[in-house]
Amino acid sequence: FEHTKPDTDFDKVALADASEQERDQQEFQPMDIDEQDEDQEGGEHETAPETAPKPEDNDAENDQAQPLGANPQPKPAQREHVPDAAQMQQSTAGERPDDEDTAMGYDDSDHEESNDQESDHEDSNDDDREVDVEQLRHELEEATAAWRANAQDSERALELWQQYTRLTHDLSLMLTEQLRLILTPTQATQLRGDYRTGKRLNMKRIIPYIASDYRKDKIWLRRTKPARREYHVMVAVDNSKSMAQSPQAVELAYETLALITTALNQLEVGQLAVVAFGEHVRLLHPFDASFDADAGARVLSRFSFAEDKTDVVQLMDASLRLFEAASSQADLWRLQLVISDGMCQDHAQLLRQVRAAMEQRIMIVFIVLDRSAIAAPGATDIDPETDSIMNTKRVSFVPGADGKLEIKTERYIDTFPFKYYVVLRDIHGLPSVLAETLRQYFSLDPKTRAQIEGLVASGNEEQLELLLRTPIEFGTAGLRARMEAGYSRLNQLTVISASQGLSAYAERTVPHALERGVVIGHDHRHNSHVFARLTARAFLDRGFRVHFFPQIGPTPQVPFAVKQLKAACGVMITASHNPKNDNGYKVYWENGAQIKPPLDEGIAACIEEHREPRSWDVEGIEHDERVEDVTVPMMDAYFAEAQKLVQDVELNQSTLLQYVYTPMHGVGAPFAARMLSSFGLPPFVAVPEQEQPDPDFPTVSFPNPEEKGALDMAKSLADAQNIGLVIANDPDADRFAAAEKQRDGSWLMFTGDQLGAIFAAYVLEMARSARVPDAKLAMVNSTVSSRMLETMARVEGFYYADTLTGFKWMANELEALQNQGYFIGLGYEEAIGYMIHDHVLDKDGVTALAVFVQLAARLHAKGQTVGDYLESLYAKYGYYTSANSYFLCPDPVKMDQIFLRIRYGTAEPDIERSEYRRTHTGDVLRYPLTIGGFPVSYIRDLTVGFEMRDVDKQAASLDIAEGECLPQFPVSSSHMITFETRNGGRLTMRTSGTEPKLKYYLE
Repeated sequence: FEHTKPDTDFDKVALADASEQERDQQEFQPMDIDEQDEDQEGGEHETAPETAPKPEDNDAENDQAQPLGANPQPKPAQREHVPDAAQMQQSTAGERPDDEDTAMGYDDSDHEESNDQESDHEDSNDDDREVDVEQLRHELEEATAAWRANAQDSERALELWQQYTRLTHDLSLMLTEQLRLILTPTQATQLRGDYRTGKRLNMKRIIPYIASDYRKDKIWLRRTKPARREYHVMVAVDNSKSMAQSPQAVELAYETLALITTALNQLEVGQLAVVAFGEHVRLLHPFDASFDADAGARVLSRFSFAEDKTDVVQLMDASLRLFEAASSQADLWRLQLVISDGMCQDHAQLLRQVRAAMEQRIMIVFIVLDRSAIAAPGATDIDPETDSIMNTKRVSFVPGADGKLEIKTERYIDTFPFKYYVVLRDIHGLPSVLAETLRQYFSLDPKTRAQIEGLVASGNEEQLELLLRTPIEFGTAGLRARMEAGYSRLNQLTVISASQGLSAYAERTVPHALERGVVIGHDHRHNSHVFARLTARAFLDRGFRVHFFPQIGPTPQVPFAVKQLKAACGVMITASHNPKNDNGYKVYWENGAQIKPPLDEGIAACIEEHREPRSWDVEGIEHDERVEDVTVPMMDAYFAEAQKLVQDVELNQSTLLQYVYTPMHGVGAPFAARMLSSFGLPPFVAVPEQEQPDPDFPTVSFPNPEEKGALDMAKSLADAQNIGLVIANDPDADRFAAAEKQRDGSWLMFTGDQLGAIFAAYVLEMARSARVPDAKLAMVNSTVSSRMLETMARVEGFYYADTLTGFKWMANELEALQNQGYFIGLGYEEAIGYMIHDHVLDKDGVTALAVFVQLAARLHAKGQTVGDYLESLYAKYGYYTSANSYFLCPDPVKMDQIFLRIRYGTAEPDIERSEYRRTHTGDVLRYPLTIGGFPVSYIRDLTVGFEMRDVDKQAASLDIAEGECLPQFPVSSSHMITFETRNGGRLTMRTSGTEPKLKYYLE
């Protein structure tokens, strides 16, 4: 709309007869636009004159930076402060107080007389003030009614508006300061009580700024004002007869209008418009004009509360066009506050309009004035049981089972078409409720929000389907995905939903879960800090204690703390060694191990029940009385437990072994340094470019020590300093890798299985030195790891078991064995994950690192290398060689096709296949019967639940009855097939649970 003339025609759309199911376009109705006053054209207006006296200069204090140790913002009053009757009368006569501080109620001298009176009547002071406020409100209501009955002259309108703004003064301050941290999310305002803006703080200037309602010091205000977010805020007030049926409703509407406009005007975050709606929609105050007391008076005088009906559909249509016409920048945020009695027609159409508004980044908050609660005392025409909107019924006709229409009765508020609404019964509650409502909306991640808006604007339905159609699935690995918008990705919304579901499930299933609490930690990745605090917020809202690691740390700290503190569960925010744009949500149960079925299914079901986010507010999480920073006690206990693995302190302290270490831009360096020191080992030589945490991992393609070339910088540094050993952790320090220079100058990069065999042999030595019987020593590895550990167990006599892939299986298996009297020795997987001892029921790269260096130091003292040690194991137990790798396959359909072809075969004449007819399922399994020319002797398919031994000794065509050929391990929805050949070969192919990879393991 172009405001070029006083009146502009505006489309009026009325609802046709419901039986016609259509709308007829009707005549245009006038849309009123206030004339532009000369003072409005002059520029921005101040809401109050800047007349407060300046503080005396104090050079010493001005030059000294003064940190603010407490929140500088004034605390909201318990009940509003209103000027006394004399001040009210002076104000209504059009006179202004001597200075701004007096007008705003901050000058101490203003209250000297009242303070003396208060000392005489201390016991009844609060009650008297309450009566005074209500009396003033009653007098203002009568004055407004008389003014409305007598032509609503403009001079009297200004007096009334000033009285309304003073009546709601304290509440507007409260709303201003609550909205400041929501609508102006800068570094200065996010740090409550800190206000760091890059310049030294001058207390002598800050205090008057606060005392002047944050308006006096314009320089300071502009420092904390956001640079990138601007708002258009529209306040729409119901102008229909239904509002005038209760004088209290009109009074509350005026108070609400004054409260909201004053608060938003003080925030200086954008432009404000006011609209009246009923049969028609009238723009009373445009966006491009400043809103001062004169503007408030003009707005007040334009309300008649005489229109015959309330057409909210027309209001929504008009609002969308007004916002569109006024918008000049792409990153504008728009908010509409609707003040009405809440009775709307055509909910289906309104729902469509609300969705359209959300797509245009317009938030609509409906403030419902509840007539039953605001009626005058003793009113006989209002029945709370029937007139309250909370009790109003809505009747509709719906088709019954026989096709006939039936009457359906439901609460009106349950069908209310506006997602965000406030039922207002007492204006004192409006600031906090409205602020919380806006906080939920504006706390949305702006990056993910902008991504979705951009895709909608460009019509990219394919990408929208990918991001939004299928929610991310919660599994035994928790959540892991790319950080971006959408239900299928990891973002603030999906983290909140997961946390709400997990907390509900833990409370339901774990005894005394709330008192035992949850352990929460995070790594250094992008958003990990926020995700951890959102997780804490969800658990706090559920009533949990939170054992918190507020700073970045390694993954093993969380399972250790869960076990040590006997917590109900734990959450670690990390994506381990995934690419930089990924993140994850890793869950541990009350025993300190990762969850396994059916826990994942129960948690997933609870997440579905709690997808609607309750709160986005993470401000001040660490200061909640139920949150305890457990970093120091838990890490002290962690390193103390690990010291039980020290074998020879004197040898460790005297070793001349040197080694290079890289944490791969992760969190590991300080923890590895402390662990090595606790073992008495010499410090490492760090790769300087990779020592500090960096979520962008700038020097590596993939932050995984297993990847080819990942340790090149460490090797180069070792070569330059004539060092023969390189060790590494992955970014979250739960994995460990090592490489050693051979005598010919080449580097031997130990595989995960080779390190597993080395650790197994060394753990066996340590157990024997501790007089642990071989038969009571337990070691496990995953089914895709080397069979060498099984051979070692057969030769040495310790207990061995293999499990499905993942430490959720190995850790729980080892804990079960420990409960049976076994000593936990080792659990490992070929993907460089090692669990040594029982203080952490998960892979622990920090402990593994120290144990490995301790072994290397012992071998170094004998003139041997770790490679020599490995060769001695091969000589004793047999040579095992492996080739493990993966194919990237981001297309899940193609991944399924690959495994279906292996499982059900094709018509290639050169490949001999089985014909296993499963009578109970009706399918035919056609696996290859030879691989590389060698006969297949064993097949296990954990996707369809099939396992057969001595395949080459049985007929190729068989009928398999129900209950036959069932695997030892449980079936899974992911793909995993294992073949063994008669000559000792073993091939496993599976899909990754955390990455788009088809992994294979050949030994």
